[in-house]
Amino acid sequence: MICVPIQQNSFKSLLLKFKEAQKKANLTEIWFDSANLDQRQLDQVFKIKSKPIIYKCENSTFNKDILNYPIDYIDLDIKTPAKDIKFIKKNYPKIKIILSKHDFRATPTSNVLKKLAKKMVSNGADIVKIATFANSFSDSLRMLALLNSASHEGQKSIYICMGKYGKITRLTGHLLGNYLMFAPLTQAEKTASGQVSIDDLQKVIKLTK
Repeated sequence: MICVPIQQNSFKSLLLKFKEAQKKANLTEIWFDSANLDQRQLDQVFKIKSKPIIYKCENSTFNKDILNYPIDYIDLDIKTPAKDIKFIKKNYPKIKIILSKHDFRATPTSNVLKKLAKKMVSNGADIVKIATFANSFSDSLRMLALLNSASHEGQKSIYICMGKYGKITRLTGHLLGNYLMFAPLTQAEKTASGQVSIDDLQKVIKLTK
């Protein structure tokens, strides 16, 4: 699946990008906290919803009001308090929880990442998301190997690397079982280093079918 991330500060821009993303992608990731929408604006967004939405949370917190809308996934930082995760699971059981860990400087050893993934599952993750910074192609190849192992074990995972050396994970992860691939509408709208546009990603996927 391809997911278009949308991080816009204005409601007008967010709505325009959301409409376009739903035409091109399988689902969208919306940074609602950045947009700071009021109830009327949220109503408008969800009125035109036709595909799954990920609520991307920031700073280990989330807006409980948004959970009352038909979101399909919530992306929470690994530092999110256990009580908050339990609250979502109890009161909003239909929402799938993506637990995320980002390392913006390096890619830890494979053993460290394996232990991290197990911890995230035990903490309530329906989907494990690990994003690290690749300082070499070797880092990206290790990440892809971990993704392959996780897929064979039946764990829904999103394993990606950031940076120029990490692009290979974003272009080939679908071949090894990545639950979804992040791709902005344009390069100018990327939300992480190394992301490629949805048009470019779709070309690669078409070539590897």
